[in-house]
Amino acid sequence: MEVLFEHKNSFSAVHRPYNFTFSRGAFQIVAVAYRGMVFRALKSKYFAIFLFLPLPQLMGRILAIDFGLKRTGIAVTDPLKIIASALITVPTHEVLAFLQKYCVEEEVDHFVLGLPLHRDGNPAQIAPQADAFAEKLEKLFPEKKVFRQDERNTSNDAKKIILQSGIKKQKRRDKALVDKIAAALILEQFMEENYWN
Repeated sequence: MEVLFEHKNSFSAVHRPYNFTFSRGAFQIVAVAYRGMVFRALKSKYFAIFLFLPLPQLMGRILAIDFGLKRTGIAVTDPLKIIASALITVPTHEVLAFLQKYCVEEEVDHFVLGLPLHRDGNPAQIAPQADAFAEKLEKLFPEKKVFRQDERNTSNDAKKIILQSGIKKQKRRDKALVDKIAAALILEQFMEENYWN
């Protein structure tokens, strides 16, 4: 089952379609590449670099993390870094073990960790714990960069996306669903600022 609709990200005036799919009982959000993205990528300044990089360097995913005290949402790009997709929500005390296993199975270039801020730009209450998690991530994966991405409004935007998707009310109450969609929005913002534009 797929539901397509338009969502206007609060950080951009561009409308993007989101493709919701049910697969093996798991609800996934896929930020679909809007028309012309691939064409623009081929014309971008990075395309010349692509021609000379070894294939493994081109095929690494970028993994985004929406850190929470109880649950942590995970999102990833495809290997070509064209699409950002919600992956999973895991208990926070298990997230490092999950990432270790995932990075063995999949090539991950670097991580994007949400930066918890209030609307006025001051650190949110959870910021110290998120910073401590970033340090653990850097120690566990010293070969991978950990980028921080402003995550203001991503949880609220995730709830709006779920509400507009037309899924049943009981499923909309699933907090784990909100977390992984928020991670996908964090990843989308990072990709727009660093790769897609």
